[in-house]
Amino acid sequence: MNARLLALAALAAVFEAPRPAPPVDVDGLVASPWGSVAELDARAMAALDQRGLSLAHLLEARGKTNDALAETSLFGDVLATLSADLEELDRRAGLGPAPLPNRPFTLSWLRDPRAHFELTGVVNRFDRAFVDGGDSCGEARLVYRLVLEPHERPPTPLPMTINLVFPQRGSCAALARRWTDLPARGEARVAAIAALYRSLPAFVKLEVDLQNLHGPALRANQDDHAEYLLRTFERHGDHLAPAPLLDTPNEDLSAEDRFALIAWIRDHFAEIDAGVHVIPERFLAMRSISFAPRGAARRGNRPFSEMFADEPSSTFADLPYDSAKLVKSPRGLLRRLDQATCAGCHETRAIAGFHLLGEDRSADARFNALALGRSTHFASELPWRVDAVAHAARAERFATPRPFADREKAGPGGVGAHCALDADPTFAGWTCADGLRCRNLVHDDVGTCVPADANHEGDACEDARVRRSMGADGDWIDAAPKETCIFHGTDAGKDACSPNHFGFPGGMCSDACTELGRVRDGFVCADLPASGYETDCFPLRVPVEKCLETHSARRVVRGCDAAHPCRDDYACARVPGLPRDEGACVPPYFVFQARVDGPVLDR
Repeated sequence: MNARLLALAALAAVFEAPRPAPPVDVDGLVASPWGSVAELDARAMAALDQRGLSLAHLLEARGKTNDALAETSLFGDVLATLSADLEELDRRAGLGPAPLPNRPFTLSWLRDPRAHFELTGVVNRFDRAFVDGGDSCGEARLVYRLVLEPHERPPTPLPMTINLVFPQRGSCAALARRWTDLPARGEARVAAIAALYRSLPAFVKLEVDLQNLHGPALRANQDDHAEYLLRTFERHGDHLAPAPLLDTPNEDLSAEDRFALIAWIRDHFAEIDAGVHVIPERFLAMRSISFAPRGAARRGNRPFSEMFADEPSSTFADLPYDSAKLVKSPRGLLRRLDQATCAGCHETRAIAGFHLLGEDRSADARFNALALGRSTHFASELPWRVDAVAHAARAERFATPRPFADREKAGPGGVGAHCALDADPTFAGWTCADGLRCRNLVHDDVGTCVPADANHEGDACEDARVRRSMGADGDWIDAAPKETCIFHGTDAGKDACSPNHFGFPGGMCSDACTELGRVRDGFVCADLPASGYETDCFPLRVPVEKCLETHSARRVVRGCDAAHPCRDDYACARVPGLPRDEGACVPPYFVFQARVDGPVLDR
């Protein structure tokens, strides 16, 4: 090739090379009250992605998309393990190439040039220093969300997150002050966060949470059903190897190991009460599967309760509950242990199996978009984490036990809060605010605060008890008769209650409305998909929004924002006419980014 042709080829390469994205405008960024333990603002996430904290950069990929990521040795190791997991789980569930009604996770997304991972959260876990002990100051985490960019369609987040875990070591007081002294605003804050992570050692763990299966209910004794695969990988140079899951027991322990685990629990009761126990690897699982909806009512989400279901009541009866700070009973002990497991944690006050799905990067998005990308469990624990960092910055001992995942503190709770159903001393302080009562929606150890006078818009109206099933369609349910809904003091009857098998866990009252947006304090008008929309709309090769124009109902439901979260098994979705951080409480799988199945053009 002559010099002229070489020059032309070089010039063509310059013009064809992808241009770097323009810098993200973060002038309006302001730290939250919990800015020393988390930064979640979508603008900050986009800016930090550009400043060397992208998953592709940290895994040393040659490009930002998943085809490049899959070529790295680090992500290749993860892919190999997940591929074997998903193949096994699909066989167990009887899933074929075109499974109906269940849809599995599409493994090819993890090699797809249309897909990438977006940063959704910067999280400081100073409170986890107990995990590694010694000179550990806890962990710093970066949380990423899988995003697909279909042809001529908006980017679609999908139900998978990855955590990178960085160790924090050295002078804990000095490290804590780096977090507490982060600039509060704009570019200075973003630059300081990026510099802080660059100063840390390389990440040592990678954690995966993905929805491996979702399927809609087909019969009246079913729920929508989803399963989530949870894995931890430890880094060894340029490779990642599967590692035991923290505090998550192996369900196949021998009788000898079960006896030894009981002895260990009894010997470490004080640490369990404080929330700082670390169960020896001998007893731990390498993989966990969690189940949604219905949280702790699903026995698969309560490994310890399941393991010790046949133990004599005396096994944990004589522990020093009187001197404990939070765990005051055997039931409380098992709930504490369950909530420290991967499945128990990710199914307690979560968003469809996740705690941090992140803010949508488009401030204008109102369809298939979350108003709150963080779970109630995650949000309620942030003040406690802030307190832990503040104590460390002052070189003071922090002795406040980690709250239960159910409740950050005793006292009156609002609508949707977990509450005490009986006089068990562990939960006795979990009361409901005036005008509310404690209702056992799912036949769990604890209930849910609901209006005491009647079932209003967005409230539960059909209790259900889980009946264990080993099938791929999830646990069956025994639903109670639908209850009456009351709107504006008028009896709307039982037909205003959408039942469990229509995809509304606990049932949901809703009233007709005409104009999208806020109706009155605490209630909003939102479009909900109508029965049959999955069968009619998802397979069509047209934008799903078009199909939903004839497959939706405009209804009044409960509104939500950071101060007013949704009840369990509901997500806060954005609504036209409302600010980006306010929304409507809807079943999480009505937000299509929370499910692996979905509109064909977006998958």
